[in-house]
Amino acid sequence: MPVADIRIGVKTPGLAQRKRELRRLCIDRRKSRPTDERSRLDNAVVSRMTGLAGFRFANAVLLYMPTGTEIDVRPLITASLEAGKLTALPRCGEGRSMKFHVIESPDQLSPGAFGILEPDIDLPVYDLRNAEKDLALCVIPAVAWDKKGFRLGSGGGYYDRFLSGFAGAKAGLAYEEDILDSLPRGRYDIRSDFIVTEKGVRTFSDG
Repeated sequence: MPVADIRIGVKTPGLAQRKRELRRLCIDRRKSRPTDERSRLDNAVVSRMTGLAGFRFANAVLLYMPTGTEIDVRPLITASLEAGKLTALPRCGEGRSMKFHVIESPDQLSPGAFGILEPDIDLPVYDLRNAEKDLALCVIPAVAWDKKGFRLGSGGGYYDRFLSGFAGAKAGLAYEEDILDSLPRGRYDIRSDFIVTEKGVRTFSDG
């Protein structure tokens, strides 16, 4: 389905409803891709990310465990751990809060909220006060992105809350054709610093 068709199909009023409808359409389109094609694209995106200075020079990398049609970043988790970087993954808490716990191995993950693998609760929490000196990089999941660097997430608001207090670099991963001209967004939606696709890197600024 062309991107234009997705955008035109969202006609319902109200920000939340428009996001829900667009989210459904984008997920359906991702699911329509053959598994081998998605795997090939995932590998290309992750390979490009590992070559970027933002990843290579980061001393701390905050990642996610993929679910559904999200880009598979498990090879990126492995690369971060093997490079000796402080590697942290999210754990959801009360009030739609989220903290990143530092892991040393994927074996320290177990099913948590929504059945997604999460770090064990007794693992150390990454101290956000260190984000700048660590050159920290947060790799963010999304259903879709737009050409200004804004994302359409899963609808829980976890990342918007977390990123409001995160001073490191914010990166998105996407398939090139999944970057839309624009997305419906509210006042709390946060722009990413750059998006990595299988074809290249798009950078953004708030200026």
